Amino acid sequence: MKVLSILLFTFSIIYSDIINLKSYSSMFTQTITNSSNSKIIYNGNLYIDNNSNILWRYTKPIRKDVYINDLNVMIVEPELEQVITSKISEELNLFNILNSSKKIDNQTYQNKVNNIKYTIIVKNKILTTIKYTDEIDNKVNISFTNTSNDIQLDESLFTFDIPKYYDIIRK
Repeated sequence: MKVLSILLFTFSIIYSDIINLKSYSSMFTQTITNSSNSKIIYNGNLYIDNNSNILWRYTKPIRKDVYINDLNVMIVEPELEQVITSKISEELNLFNILNSSKKIDNQTYQNKVNNIKYTIIVKNKILTTIKYTDEIDNKVNISFTNTSNDIQLDESLFTFDIPKYYDIIRK
C-alpha cells in the first residue's frame, strides 16, 4: 500500500497546479534507509502520459514494472514470473493532494497523507525530490533526474500482456 501511495502521490504532483504537464519522463533513484542505517537503492525510469497512464520501471537491483491506469495497478516481477494486480480505492485518489500542500518556500512543499508527512522539492516547475518516513520508520528519498516534459510517449509503453506461465496474484 505504501508503494501505491507514493506512486499516486507522485502522479498528483505532476498533474497539479505546481507542475502541470501533458507527459513526463524521468530517471529516478529511490533510497530506503532503515532504522539500522542499512540502505537499499533502487534505480529506474518513470513515465506518465497525457492519458494518465503511469509506468514505474525499476531496473536495479532487480527488474520490476509498476503500471497504473485509472484505478488499476499491476506490478510485474519478471524474475519471479508473477504479476500482482489490485484496485485503488477512491480514498487513495491523491490527485488533489499537492494542491492542498503547504508551501514552505519557493521550492519546498509539504503534506501529510495517511499519517505520513511528504516533503516535495520542485525546482523551476520540475519535480526533483520526494522525501518521507514510512509507517515502519524507513526513510525514503526519491530523486528525479534527466527529466523530459511534454514529450511524445508510445502508448504501448503502458501495456503489458501477461504471459500464460506467470502467476497472477489479485489483491
